[in-house]
Amino acid sequence: MRRAFHRSLGGMICVCLLLVSTAACGTGGGATHTGTSATPSPTDSTPSDKTSSDTASQEAESTQVYRKFTVDALRPYAENHTMSKYRPHTELGAATLHGSGDVTFSQPVADDDMYFAVFMCKESKPEPYSIGVRDSDGHSYTILKQDACVDEAVQGAGLPATRLKHGTAMTVKAADTTDIVIITYKFKASLTDGQ
Repeated sequence: MRRAFHRSLGGMICVCLLLVSTAACGTGGGATHTGTSATPSPTDSTPSDKTSSDTASQEAESTQVYRKFTVDALRPYAENHTMSKYRPHTELGAATLHGSGDVTFSQPVADDDMYFAVFMCKESKPEPYSIGVRDSDGHSYTILKQDACVDEAVQGAGLPATRLKHGTAMTVKAADTTDIVIITYKFKASLTDGQ
């Protein structure tokens, strides 16, 4: 029974990765989001026990990062897990936000880039929040909408730049009771081709 659970968890991870890869390539044309289970999918020769051990280890690390709830704690986690398969990539900015706010990009994003946010969220009471990209004219495109924060989780959300060209900032809309630690990145959407 335990092995069946591990296999189904591994299958869910593969499905999540497939969705991330599809959206990053632009074939889906929309936004994508991932949770703490954004780990490399197991190969046919990888035992399911090792995969579940790796997943458990990453979830434990995610929990530690969440408890620290700082940009300095989130950055190495994002680099080692979420962004490790999208190299080269560039960090565009980072912030700890109390309620709504923006993270202005430190450099331009090309049309063939992917906007990506790695973030953690906590709140004193459940409130909806959203993350999106804004351009210099004030137009925005929402990447992710949530009804409430996911406790003790590091999450990711991305969007091909073709959906909102010339983005200048990642924007967060949240209640004053919501805190979000966020790091924004860009990478070439072509990095996910063939995955």
